[in-house]
Amino acid sequence: MDTALAFSGGKDSWACLWLNEYRLDKILVIWVNTGKNYPELLEQIKLAQSLCPNFVEVKTDRDSQNEKEGLPSDVVPIDLSLIHI
Repeated sequence: MDTALAFSGGKDSWACLWLNEYRLDKILVIWVNTGKNYPELLEQIKLAQSLCPNFVEVKTDRDSQNEKEGLPSDVVPIDLSLIHI
């Protein structure tokens, strides 16, 4: 398998999924489960799982990660980062 789709359950993810419907058996579909999901999203995920033979759920602990590393940001000044090069 050389193709993967990061699936969130949102409309853009569904569009990508449907565009690749004919080859879902050759695509790895990955969903990152933060544990902070609305019931409606979980229904969408169950539907996607039923359609995708290669569906993988990656569980994370968002609260612990944020406590340890701080809140995620696109841009962080290097002297304020916990990672020093």
